[in-house]
Amino acid sequence: MRIIRLLVCLSYAALLTVLLLSPDPAGMMGLKKAPLEDIGIHFSTLFLLAVLVHATRWPKPPHWTLMMFLAVYALAAEALQAIVPGRTVQLFDFIENLLGVSAGSGVYCFFQRKWNAWQRKKNERASIECE
Repeated sequence: MRIIRLLVCLSYAALLTVLLLSPDPAGMMGLKKAPLEDIGIHFSTLFLLAVLVHATRWPKPPHWTLMMFLAVYALAAEALQAIVPGRTVQLFDFIENLLGVSAGSGVYCFFQRKWNAWQRKKNERASIECE
C-alpha cells in the first residue's frame, strides 16, 4: 500500500510541475481558459500535494521538514514561470501556493492526530477486554 501512495504522490507532483511550467495549462487539461481566472487553483493544487506528500509516509521526517520542502517547491515553481512564455510571476500566486501547503499540511496533521488518538483508545479497550 505504501508504494501505491508513493506512486500516486509522485505522479501528481510530476503532473503538477508540468502544468505549473506550461505556457497553457488550461489548454493541456482540455479547458478553453482557466476557470475563474485561476482563483484558488494554486491553493487547491498545492493543498492536495501537501496532503499526498504527508500521506506517503516517507522515511518519516518531521512534518516541518516536509513543509519546508513543499514551500521551496511551491516558490520555485512560481518563480520559474518567469521564464515560461505566456506565464507571469504573481505575488498572489506565491501567497496561494504557501497557503495551500500550510493548509494541506495542517489538515493532514490534524486528522493524523485524531486517527492516532482513536487507535490508542481502540487498543486500550481491546486490552481491557482481554484482562
